[in-house]
Amino acid sequence: MTKIKRVTEKLKTSLMLAFGIFAFIASHNTSFSQVDPNPEIDYEVIIKGGAWAYVIGVLGIDNNEAFIMYGTAEEEGDGYVRTETLAHVSAQGEILNELFFHHGGITIGKMDISDSYLAMGYQHVEEERAYLISVFKFNRELQIEWEKVIDTMYYKEGLTFSEPRKMIIKSWNNTYYLTINGQGWSQSPCQKSVIYKMDSEGNILMKKDIYPAANAISDIQYISHIPGTNRFLMNTADRETVTDQRTWVMSDETLERVSTLVLPNPWCLLEIDLDMEYINETEFIYVGGVLLCDANRQIGLRKGTVNNLVMKTRYFHWNRFNGPSGVRGGLWKTMALQNNYFYICMVDQMFNKTNNLIVAAFDHELDSLWTAYIKRDDADYWIISITPMSDGSCLIGARRDFYFDDGGSTADAYFVKIKTPEVLQNLGFVTKQKEIASVVVYPNPTSGVLRIGNGELRIDNIEVFDVYGRKLSSYHRQHQIDISHLPTGIYIVKINTEAGEVVRKVLKE
Repeated sequence: MTKIKRVTEKLKTSLMLAFGIFAFIASHNTSFSQVDPNPEIDYEVIIKGGAWAYVIGVLGIDNNEAFIMYGTAEEEGDGYVRTETLAHVSAQGEILNELFFHHGGITIGKMDISDSYLAMGYQHVEEERAYLISVFKFNRELQIEWEKVIDTMYYKEGLTFSEPRKMIIKSWNNTYYLTINGQGWSQSPCQKSVIYKMDSEGNILMKKDIYPAANAISDIQYISHIPGTNRFLMNTADRETVTDQRTWVMSDETLERVSTLVLPNPWCLLEIDLDMEYINETEFIYVGGVLLCDANRQIGLRKGTVNNLVMKTRYFHWNRFNGPSGVRGGLWKTMALQNNYFYICMVDQMFNKTNNLIVAAFDHELDSLWTAYIKRDDADYWIISITPMSDGSCLIGARRDFYFDDGGSTADAYFVKIKTPEVLQNLGFVTKQKEIASVVVYPNPTSGVLRIGNGELRIDNIEVFDVYGRKLSSYHRQHQIDISHLPTGIYIVKINTEAGEVVRKVLKE
């Protein structure tokens, strides 16, 4: 009996250990549910240039329409002439209008003002060895309302990579935060990044130079506002080891660093392809391309808060298919956040020169909901940008490189809109039984200050209209607005929440 008991205890210990190992693996590697080999595609837009074409970015707008940005290069003499194009695309994938720039690196963002947008780019002035950093305001018809040069980046002769790189436009509280990275601003071998605070008329209110640690590259890849605060998170190249990724908590009033967060990665370096989005008032999701010790890549997902940096971690690896996977490129935007789920686009990079372009959806607990293979071909995909669409789907922009046997290559700009799968349709616009009726506006009547009681719903933006339907003001993710500047009368307050739209009538005394 004693021997049987010892064997039983040993078996029990082994089972407990095996369960513990399984639980650890399950928490770091999650298989994909709802694998869809043939997802429905709403439309594809393919741009081919003279020598090559490339994607700059995408932006979903109202009515399921979008702006897409791409560039083309034509051979001229010993070099190339590039043209950047901003196109307005219909819900059916038709190009409605185009605007051509002889600028580089354009990126766009939504303004708080309805149907107004911002573009940011640069223009090379060769004789001065400088780049003029410009901002444009344009409308849905692609008419430019104003253009302003906000900075000049001088560079030294012979600098290999002098062009400004990766620009970001973010906005909250009717203020805009723009970033740009550029080696030409720096003293080699370092480079700096710059962040600007701008008003809606293009006036620069504040500017801050961001310098990295010694012999590093300062490369801002995301800005994420902390809802309900005057703080935002911004990543930098301020690393002490190769296994941590640093994020700065910044004041949006002074553009000064308040504190530093270190998002540890015990396995490998989260090197590039970084993105971060807040999913509610406190929690954020962080995604990055993971470079393993054997040079393979995975997708790394984390959920956390400022006070609890790593609440949950997931790593996803496609070795059960044909090869390693990761966010291949992700130079601008890797994640599209919807109401109750988010999309990530990635590449399953095969060793047999066949690549899979993949899109996957996860819930806010980082559990897999759906994954689909969009393309299987010999193109070398570089994911540039992904944007959410108003119907709950997503639009992806990727550069596709094609290589020839003689060593030559070409590239096109590839845009694809994925139809929302059935498994996500019940999640996109139903917010887990939350009632939009819980939203209240008080005091009513008011002498000026209005407070929004939103229960547990997330408020995206608030718009104020007069009785004739004219929009007077717009506020992004606020719970209190001030209409004291408006005359006495009745006003309509439209509140866009994660559950839908709420309209309230308010009397201003």
